[in-house]
Amino acid sequence: MYQFDFGDGPLASGFIPVGAASAYTPLKGYGFDDAAKVSCTDRGTADPLRSDFCIPDGTAFTVDLPDGQYQVQIITGDARAKTNMDVRANGMLQLYSFGAEAGGYNEKTFPIHISGGRLSIQALTARTMPRLNALVITKTAYHVTDDNTTVFLAGDSTVSDYEPGYAPMAGWGQFLGGYFSDEIVIDNQAKRARSAKSFVDERSLATILNRMKRGDYLLIQFGINDAGQDPARHTDPYTTFQEYLRTYINKAREKGGRHVLVTSQSKRTYDEKGVFYNSIGEYPNAMRQLGREMNVPVIDLNKKSIEYYNEIGVEATKNVFMFLEPGESPNYPEGIQDRVHFHEFGANQLARLVTGEISDLNIYPLKHSLKK
Repeated sequence: MYQFDFGDGPLASGFIPVGAASAYTPLKGYGFDDAAKVSCTDRGTADPLRSDFCIPDGTAFTVDLPDGQYQVQIITGDARAKTNMDVRANGMLQLYSFGAEAGGYNEKTFPIHISGGRLSIQALTARTMPRLNALVITKTAYHVTDDNTTVFLAGDSTVSDYEPGYAPMAGWGQFLGGYFSDEIVIDNQAKRARSAKSFVDERSLATILNRMKRGDYLLIQFGINDAGQDPARHTDPYTTFQEYLRTYINKAREKGGRHVLVTSQSKRTYDEKGVFYNSIGEYPNAMRQLGREMNVPVIDLNKKSIEYYNEIGVEATKNVFMFLEPGESPNYPEGIQDRVHFHEFGANQLARLVTGEISDLNIYPLKHSLKK
Protein backbone atom coordinates (compact mmCIF):
# COMPACT_ATOMS: atom_id res chain seq x y z
CA MET A 1 0.00 0.00 0.00
CA TYR A 2 1.18 3.51 -0.86
CA GLN A 3 -0.21 6.35 1.28
CA PHE A 4 0.53 10.00 0.48
CA ASP A 5 -0.41 13.00 2.66
CA PHE A 6 -0.35 16.23 0.63
CA GLY A 7 0.41 19.63 2.18
CA ASP A 8 2.77 21.37 4.54
CA GLY A 9 0.91 20.71 7.81
CA PRO A 10 1.36 17.90 10.35
CA LEU A 11 1.84 14.46 8.81
CA ALA A 12 -0.85 11.80 9.20
CA SER A 13 0.46 8.62 10.81
CA GLY A 14 1.72 6.02 8.33
CA PHE A 15 1.65 8.39 5.36
CA ILE A 16 4.40 9.69 3.09
CA PRO A 17 4.67 13.50 3.11
CA VAL A 18 4.21 15.33 -0.21
CA GLY A 19 4.83 19.06 -0.37
CA ALA A 20 5.31 21.78 -2.94
CA ALA A 21 8.96 20.81 -3.39
CA SER A 22 8.21 17.10 -3.92
CA ALA A 23 9.42 16.72 -7.50
CA TYR A 24 9.41 13.30 -9.12
CA THR A 25 12.76 11.53 -9.36
CA PRO A 26 13.38 7.95 -10.53
CA LEU A 27 15.31 7.28 -7.32
CA LYS A 28 12.42 8.35 -5.10
CA GLY A 29 9.76 6.87 -7.36
CA TYR A 30 7.06 9.47 -6.75
CA GLY A 31 6.43 13.19 -6.94
CA PHE A 32 5.04 15.99 -9.09
CA ASP A 33 6.17 16.14 -12.70
CA ASP A 34 6.69 19.91 -12.38
CA ALA A 35 6.93 20.95 -8.74
CA ALA A 36 7.19 24.63 -9.74
CA LYS A 37 3.48 24.51 -10.55
CA VAL A 38 2.49 23.26 -7.08
CA SER A 39 1.45 25.22 -4.00
CA CYS A 40 0.36 23.86 -0.62
CA THR A 41 -1.81 25.18 2.22
CA ASP A 42 -2.61 24.13 5.80
CA ARG A 43 -5.92 25.29 7.33
CA GLY A 44 -4.83 24.36 10.86
CA THR A 45 -7.66 21.96 11.69
CA ALA A 46 -7.33 18.95 13.99
CA ASP A 47 -7.32 16.36 11.18
CA PRO A 48 -3.76 16.07 9.80
CA LEU A 49 -4.92 14.22 6.69
CA ARG A 50 -7.59 16.72 5.64
CA SER A 51 -6.35 19.98 7.12
CA ASP A 52 -3.69 20.56 4.48
CA PHE A 53 -3.58 20.02 0.74
CA CYS A 54 -1.61 20.70 -2.42
CA ILE A 55 -2.85 22.55 -5.49
CA PRO A 56 -1.24 21.08 -8.63
CA ASP A 57 -1.76 23.77 -11.27
CA GLY A 58 -1.64 21.71 -14.46
CA THR A 59 0.95 19.15 -13.42
CA ALA A 60 0.59 15.45 -12.63
CA PHE A 61 1.55 13.46 -9.54
CA THR A 62 3.41 10.33 -10.63
CA VAL A 63 4.08 7.10 -8.72
CA ASP A 64 6.19 4.17 -9.92
CA LEU A 65 4.28 0.91 -9.38
CA PRO A 66 4.70 -2.75 -10.31
CA ASP A 67 2.30 -3.74 -13.06
CA GLY A 68 -1.01 -5.11 -11.84
CA GLN A 69 -4.49 -4.19 -10.61
CA TYR A 70 -4.93 -1.40 -8.04
CA GLN A 71 -7.53 0.55 -6.11
CA VAL A 72 -6.87 4.29 -5.98
CA GLN A 73 -8.49 6.38 -3.23
CA ILE A 74 -8.42 10.19 -3.43
CA ILE A 75 -9.44 12.60 -0.67
CA THR A 76 -10.23 16.23 -1.48
CA GLY A 77 -11.65 19.15 0.48
CA ASP A 78 -10.95 22.52 2.05
CA ALA A 79 -12.09 23.89 5.40
CA ARG A 80 -12.70 27.30 3.81
CA ALA A 81 -13.45 26.89 0.10
CA LYS A 82 -15.52 24.78 -2.27
CA THR A 83 -13.59 22.16 -4.24
CA ASN A 84 -14.38 20.69 -7.63
CA MET A 85 -12.12 18.86 -10.07
CA ASP A 86 -11.84 16.12 -12.66
CA VAL A 87 -9.34 13.33 -12.02
CA ARG A 88 -7.47 11.51 -14.77
CA ALA A 89 -5.30 8.46 -14.21
CA ASN A 90 -2.79 7.67 -16.96
CA GLY A 91 -4.76 9.96 -19.26
CA MET A 92 -8.15 8.33 -18.67
CA LEU A 93 -10.92 10.25 -16.94
CA GLN A 94 -11.81 8.47 -13.69
CA LEU A 95 -13.71 11.05 -11.63
CA TYR A 96 -15.82 13.87 -13.05
CA SER A 97 -16.83 16.96 -11.05
CA PHE A 98 -15.39 15.46 -7.87
CA GLY A 99 -15.32 17.77 -4.86
CA ALA A 100 -17.08 19.11 -1.78
CA GLU A 101 -18.68 22.24 -0.41
CA ALA A 102 -16.61 24.62 1.72
CA GLY A 103 -15.84 22.96 5.04
CA GLY A 104 -16.59 19.52 3.65
CA TYR A 105 -14.51 16.66 2.29
CA ASN A 106 -15.06 13.92 -0.22
CA GLU A 107 -13.29 10.67 -0.96
CA LYS A 108 -13.73 8.25 -3.83
CA THR A 109 -12.06 5.08 -5.02
CA PHE A 110 -11.60 3.72 -8.53
CA PRO A 111 -9.89 0.62 -9.96
CA ILE A 112 -7.09 0.83 -12.49
CA HIS A 113 -4.81 -1.64 -14.22
CA ILE A 114 -1.16 -0.56 -14.42
CA SER A 115 0.95 -1.70 -17.34
CA GLY A 116 4.18 0.17 -17.89
CA GLY A 117 5.14 0.61 -14.26
CA ARG A 118 3.71 4.07 -13.63
CA LEU A 119 0.57 5.79 -12.35
CA SER A 120 0.09 9.44 -13.28
CA ILE A 121 -2.69 11.33 -11.48
CA GLN A 122 -3.93 14.64 -12.86
CA ALA A 123 -6.36 16.86 -10.96
CA LEU A 124 -7.84 19.29 -13.47
CA THR A 125 -10.56 21.90 -13.39
CA ALA A 126 -11.82 25.00 -15.13
CA ARG A 127 -14.06 25.80 -12.15
CA THR A 128 -11.99 26.03 -8.94
CA MET A 129 -8.39 25.23 -8.12
CA PRO A 130 -8.00 21.47 -7.54
CA ARG A 131 -7.00 20.23 -4.12
CA LEU A 132 -5.25 16.97 -3.28
CA ASN A 133 -5.41 16.09 0.42
CA ALA A 134 -4.49 12.41 0.31
CA LEU A 135 -3.88 9.55 -2.08
CA VAL A 136 -3.97 5.86 -1.12
CA ILE A 137 -2.96 3.22 -3.67
CA THR A 138 -3.66 -0.43 -2.84
CA LYS A 139 -2.70 -3.44 -4.95
CA THR A 140 -5.63 -5.81 -5.25
CA ALA A 141 -5.82 -9.56 -5.63
CA TYR A 142 -7.45 -9.28 -9.03
CA HIS A 143 -5.44 -10.14 -12.08
CA VAL A 144 -6.96 -8.85 -15.29
CA THR A 145 -5.94 -11.74 -17.50
CA ASP A 146 -7.15 -14.46 -15.12
CA ASP A 147 -9.91 -13.54 -12.69
CA ASN A 148 -11.55 -10.37 -13.95
CA THR A 149 -14.11 -10.09 -16.70
CA THR A 150 -12.89 -7.61 -19.30
CA VAL A 151 -15.29 -5.52 -21.37
CA PHE A 152 -13.58 -4.57 -24.62
CA LEU A 153 -14.85 -1.58 -26.57
CA ALA A 154 -14.54 -1.35 -30.35
CA GLY A 155 -15.70 1.95 -31.75
CA ASP A 156 -14.95 5.47 -32.92
CA SER A 157 -14.23 8.86 -31.34
CA THR A 158 -17.58 9.02 -29.57
CA VAL A 159 -16.53 5.95 -27.55
CA SER A 160 -12.75 6.40 -27.24
CA ASP A 161 -10.56 7.71 -24.44
CA TYR A 162 -9.12 11.20 -24.81
CA GLU A 163 -5.81 12.65 -23.68
CA PRO A 164 -5.90 15.64 -21.26
CA GLY A 165 -5.13 18.05 -24.09
CA TYR A 166 -8.62 17.41 -25.50
CA ALA A 167 -10.52 17.92 -22.23
CA PRO A 168 -13.39 18.35 -21.64
CA MET A 169 -14.05 16.30 -24.81
CA ALA A 170 -14.67 12.65 -23.93
CA GLY A 171 -16.07 9.39 -25.25
CA TRP A 172 -18.69 7.43 -23.36
CA GLY A 173 -16.24 4.55 -22.98
CA GLN A 174 -14.21 6.66 -20.54
CA PHE A 175 -17.11 6.66 -18.08
CA LEU A 176 -18.32 3.09 -18.46
CA GLY A 177 -16.14 1.65 -15.70
CA GLY A 178 -17.74 3.90 -13.10
CA TYR A 179 -21.02 2.01 -13.44
CA PHE A 180 -19.53 -1.43 -12.74
CA SER A 181 -18.18 -3.13 -9.64
CA ASP A 182 -14.48 -3.80 -9.32
CA GLU A 183 -14.42 -7.26 -10.91
CA ILE A 184 -15.14 -5.66 -14.30
CA VAL A 185 -12.21 -4.15 -16.22
CA ILE A 186 -12.87 -1.84 -19.17
CA ASP A 187 -10.38 -2.12 -22.04
CA ASN A 188 -11.29 0.76 -24.34
CA GLN A 189 -9.76 0.07 -27.75
CA ALA A 190 -12.05 2.53 -29.57
CA LYS A 191 -10.13 4.96 -31.76
CA ARG A 192 -10.94 8.29 -33.31
CA ALA A 193 -12.09 8.38 -36.96
CA ARG A 194 -12.49 4.60 -37.26
CA SER A 195 -15.20 2.63 -39.02
CA ALA A 196 -16.18 -1.03 -38.83
CA LYS A 197 -13.87 -1.57 -41.82
CA SER A 198 -10.80 0.47 -40.84
CA PHE A 199 -10.84 -0.91 -37.28
CA VAL A 200 -10.36 -4.38 -38.75
CA ASP A 201 -7.94 -3.34 -41.50
CA GLU A 202 -5.68 -1.58 -38.98
CA ARG A 203 -5.67 -4.75 -36.82
CA SER A 204 -7.32 -3.11 -33.83
CA LEU A 205 -9.79 -6.00 -33.70
CA ALA A 206 -6.82 -8.38 -33.73
CA THR A 207 -5.43 -6.56 -30.68
CA ILE A 208 -8.67 -7.20 -28.82
CA LEU A 209 -8.82 -10.85 -29.84
CA ASN A 210 -5.24 -11.42 -28.69
CA ARG A 211 -6.22 -10.22 -25.21
CA MET A 212 -9.68 -11.76 -25.01
CA LYS A 213 -10.34 -14.79 -22.84
CA ARG A 214 -13.43 -16.93 -22.42
CA GLY A 215 -16.26 -15.02 -20.78
CA ASP A 216 -15.04 -11.54 -21.74
CA TYR A 217 -17.33 -9.09 -23.54
CA LEU A 218 -16.95 -7.14 -26.77
CA LEU A 219 -19.15 -4.06 -27.24
CA ILE A 220 -19.18 -2.90 -30.87
CA GLN A 221 -20.31 0.55 -32.01
CA PHE A 222 -19.74 1.92 -35.52
CA GLY A 223 -21.68 3.78 -38.19
CA ILE A 224 -20.71 7.45 -38.14
CA ASN A 225 -17.46 7.06 -40.10
CA ASP A 226 -18.83 4.19 -42.18
CA ALA A 227 -21.21 6.70 -43.75
CA GLY A 228 -18.42 8.87 -45.19
CA GLN A 229 -17.03 8.48 -48.69
CA ASP A 230 -13.41 7.76 -47.73
CA PRO A 231 -12.77 4.34 -49.34
CA ALA A 232 -10.56 3.31 -46.42
CA ARG A 233 -13.55 3.63 -44.08
CA HIS A 234 -16.78 3.51 -46.06
CA THR A 235 -19.18 0.59 -45.79
CA ASP A 236 -22.73 0.11 -47.09
CA PRO A 237 -25.28 -0.49 -44.31
CA TYR A 238 -26.88 -3.73 -45.50
CA THR A 239 -23.88 -5.29 -47.22
CA THR A 240 -20.29 -4.53 -46.21
CA PHE A 241 -21.21 -2.96 -42.84
CA GLN A 242 -23.03 -6.11 -41.79
CA GLU A 243 -20.28 -8.30 -43.24
CA TYR A 244 -17.65 -6.59 -41.09
CA LEU A 245 -19.85 -6.81 -38.01
CA ARG A 246 -20.23 -10.55 -38.62
CA THR A 247 -16.45 -10.78 -38.49
CA TYR A 248 -16.39 -9.15 -35.03
CA ILE A 249 -19.12 -11.47 -33.77
CA ASN A 250 -17.71 -14.69 -35.20
CA LYS A 251 -14.14 -13.96 -34.11
CA ALA A 252 -15.29 -13.18 -30.57
CA ARG A 253 -17.30 -16.41 -30.51
CA GLU A 254 -14.21 -18.37 -31.54
CA LYS A 255 -12.44 -16.96 -28.46
CA GLY A 256 -15.33 -17.86 -26.16
CA GLY A 257 -16.23 -14.20 -25.76
CA ARG A 258 -19.64 -12.59 -25.48
CA HIS A 259 -20.62 -9.84 -27.91
CA VAL A 260 -23.03 -6.91 -27.84
CA LEU A 261 -23.89 -4.56 -30.70
CA VAL A 262 -24.40 -0.87 -29.88
CA THR A 263 -26.15 1.38 -32.40
CA SER A 264 -24.44 4.75 -32.86
CA GLN A 265 -26.00 7.59 -30.90
CA SER A 266 -27.47 10.35 -33.02
CA LYS A 267 -25.71 13.64 -33.63
CA ARG A 268 -27.13 16.96 -32.42
CA THR A 269 -29.61 17.21 -35.30
CA TYR A 270 -33.18 18.46 -34.91
CA ASP A 271 -35.96 19.85 -37.10
CA GLU A 272 -37.59 23.29 -37.17
CA LYS A 273 -39.80 22.26 -34.23
CA GLY A 274 -36.79 21.33 -32.12
CA VAL A 275 -37.42 17.59 -32.39
CA PHE A 276 -34.31 15.43 -32.62
CA TYR A 277 -34.06 12.66 -35.20
CA ASN A 278 -31.70 9.90 -36.36
CA SER A 279 -28.72 11.33 -38.27
CA ILE A 280 -26.74 8.10 -38.81
CA GLY A 281 -28.70 6.90 -41.84
CA GLU A 282 -29.50 3.20 -42.14
CA TYR A 283 -26.56 1.99 -40.04
CA PRO A 284 -28.50 1.67 -36.76
CA ASN A 285 -31.29 -0.27 -38.48
CA ALA A 286 -28.76 -2.52 -40.24
CA MET A 287 -27.24 -3.31 -36.84
CA ARG A 288 -30.66 -4.09 -35.36
CA GLN A 289 -31.38 -6.41 -38.27
CA LEU A 290 -28.07 -8.23 -37.85
CA GLY A 291 -28.65 -8.61 -34.13
CA ARG A 292 -31.93 -10.42 -34.80
CA GLU A 293 -30.31 -12.57 -37.49
CA MET A 294 -27.35 -13.68 -35.35
CA ASN A 295 -29.12 -13.67 -31.96
CA VAL A 296 -26.86 -10.93 -30.60
CA PRO A 297 -28.05 -8.38 -28.00
CA VAL A 298 -28.40 -4.86 -29.41
CA ILE A 299 -28.09 -1.83 -27.16
CA ASP A 300 -30.11 0.71 -29.13
CA LEU A 301 -28.14 3.80 -28.15
CA ASN A 302 -29.39 5.54 -31.29
CA LYS A 303 -32.98 5.32 -30.07
CA LYS A 304 -32.11 6.02 -26.44
CA SER A 305 -29.98 9.07 -27.28
CA ILE A 306 -32.76 10.63 -29.38
CA GLU A 307 -35.23 10.07 -26.54
CA TYR A 308 -32.77 11.68 -24.11
CA TYR A 309 -32.11 14.71 -26.32
CA ASN A 310 -35.84 15.28 -26.80
CA GLU A 311 -36.42 14.91 -23.08
CA ILE A 312 -33.95 17.64 -22.10
CA GLY A 313 -34.54 19.93 -25.09
CA VAL A 314 -32.42 21.71 -27.70
CA GLU A 315 -30.73 24.25 -25.45
CA ALA A 316 -29.76 21.73 -22.78
CA THR A 317 -28.06 19.49 -25.34
CA LYS A 318 -25.35 22.13 -25.65
CA ASN A 319 -24.14 20.79 -22.29
CA VAL A 320 -24.08 17.26 -23.72
CA PHE A 321 -22.04 18.09 -26.81
CA MET A 322 -18.84 20.11 -27.15
CA PHE A 323 -20.27 23.63 -27.05
CA LEU A 324 -17.83 25.99 -25.32
CA GLU A 325 -17.60 29.77 -25.32
CA PRO A 326 -14.27 31.47 -26.13
CA GLY A 327 -12.07 31.40 -23.04
CA GLU A 328 -14.18 28.79 -21.26
CA SER A 329 -11.53 26.07 -21.61
CA PRO A 330 -7.76 26.49 -22.03
CA ASN A 331 -7.77 23.67 -24.59
CA TYR A 332 -10.27 25.56 -26.76
CA PRO A 333 -9.37 29.26 -26.36
CA GLU A 334 -11.54 30.28 -29.31
CA GLY A 335 -14.47 28.10 -28.21
CA ILE A 336 -16.03 25.21 -30.12
CA GLN A 337 -19.42 24.13 -31.46
CA ASP A 338 -19.31 20.40 -32.20
CA ARG A 339 -22.53 18.51 -32.95
CA VAL A 340 -20.90 15.06 -32.94
CA HIS A 341 -18.48 14.81 -30.01
CA PHE A 342 -19.31 14.92 -26.35
CA HIS A 343 -18.48 17.05 -23.36
CA GLU A 344 -17.51 14.96 -20.34
CA PHE A 345 -20.99 15.56 -18.92
CA GLY A 346 -22.60 14.21 -22.08
CA ALA A 347 -20.24 11.25 -22.37
CA ASN A 348 -21.22 10.25 -18.85
CA GLN A 349 -24.90 10.49 -19.78
CA LEU A 350 -24.35 8.21 -22.78
CA ALA A 351 -22.52 5.70 -20.56
CA ARG A 352 -25.52 5.83 -18.23
CA LEU A 353 -27.83 5.01 -21.15
CA VAL A 354 -25.60 2.11 -22.23
CA THR A 355 -25.53 0.54 -18.78
CA GLY A 356 -29.25 1.13 -18.37
CA GLU A 357 -29.79 -0.96 -21.50
CA ILE A 358 -27.47 -3.68 -20.18
CA SER A 359 -29.82 -3.94 -17.22
CA ASP A 360 -33.09 -3.58 -19.15
CA LEU A 361 -32.06 -6.13 -21.79
CA ASN A 362 -30.97 -8.54 -19.06
CA ILE A 363 -27.53 -9.01 -20.60
CA TYR A 364 -26.39 -11.82 -18.31
CA PRO A 365 -24.15 -12.14 -16.40
CA LEU A 366 -22.79 -8.63 -17.08
CA LYS A 367 -25.85 -6.91 -15.61
CA HIS A 368 -25.11 -8.43 -12.19
CA SER A 369 -21.81 -6.53 -12.08
CA LEU A 370 -23.53 -3.14 -12.37
CA LYS A 371 -23.33 -1.00 -9.26
CA LYS A 372 -26.60 -0.87 -7.37
